[in-house]
Amino acid sequence: MRALGPALALLLTLGVAGSAAAEPAVVTQDDAIHARAGRDYTRLATLRLGESEGEHANAVTASGKVVLTSYDDRGSHFRLFDPETGRRTYLPAPGTYPTMIDISAPTIWYDVVDREGLATVYRFDRSSKRMRSFRLPDASQHRGDVYRVIGVQGRTVWYTSGPRQEHSSEDVWSVRFGRPHSLAAQGRKLGNPTFVDGVLAWSEYGIRGPSHFATRELATGEVTRTELPDGCAPRGDRVQSSDARRFVLILNCDLPEIEAAIIDRTGEVTTIIQVAMDDGSLGTTDRGVFFYDLFYDVATGRLLDYSDIGNSEIVPAGGPGDHPVQVWPQRDGRALVVRLK
Repeated sequence: MRALGPALALLLTLGVAGSAAAEPAVVTQDDAIHARAGRDYTRLATLRLGESEGEHANAVTASGKVVLTSYDDRGSHFRLFDPETGRRTYLPAPGTYPTMIDISAPTIWYDVVDREGLATVYRFDRSSKRMRSFRLPDASQHRGDVYRVIGVQGRTVWYTSGPRQEHSSEDVWSVRFGRPHSLAAQGRKLGNPTFVDGVLAWSEYGIRGPSHFATRELATGEVTRTELPDGCAPRGDRVQSSDARRFVLILNCDLPEIEAAIIDRTGEVTTIIQVAMDDGSLGTTDRGVFFYDLFYDVATGRLLDYSDIGNSEIVPAGGPGDHPVQVWPQRDGRALVVRLK
């Protein structure tokens, strides 16, 4: 790793005078090391995907089970893969083509967006086996806006409304599941926002000045803004975070063209990642950030080359925790299921 040069130094701006933050570390493709069993991970299983059209692993639960999603003419199907036993268990799903928002021990959340762009959220109680639905209030003032769920906390759903095309700002709303009159406006024209663990985060594109990354603490209302470096601006990728301890923001820069910035909850930019990422980061977990065939591990500061990926279209996935289960794509429709050391 190399220290960040002065031209890319990032300053923490909190609206008051203060000392500059330490220069973040810079990680490049040259820093990548091949992941090694015993040192970096423990192998749990090998998944053979592609048995159904479009099957992929899109999430890992806290208990280490892998959520598999597949598609056919009848719609979306979800299964839970146990790497300890190899068993696959079907999960109930609503509608025809739902998206899984969140899965935990007590509940599974889904949403379905109709042709008009309006969304219905489903909450499945795993103990009672009961599926409840709630159509999100039509809060937008603009005809044709699409609704996107960006987070769930307790029984409160956070979602956005905005144009169908990407690379645009969105309005943010929150509503208590099943209680449309609890609708509350949480922000207007925010850049690619996300909500996680009591924090709303978004990007701000500077037209006549510097661009910023911003967060708002739900409990206190405190807003923190971080100025992005000269020559860099937020790209149209949604802000990513798994636990609100750190956030990942993809930047368009003069050189190199695309970078990923890791920003902690205080607003300090801790790491700049310069690797091949035409599609941005593919996922963020408690331990780090996935790219196409690389994983940046924040716990060790290592950039792991984790797969013999070939032309695989399998997307990596990872679960929560300090030693999470992860799914690493391999060749020929295979994926390696591991637990990080």
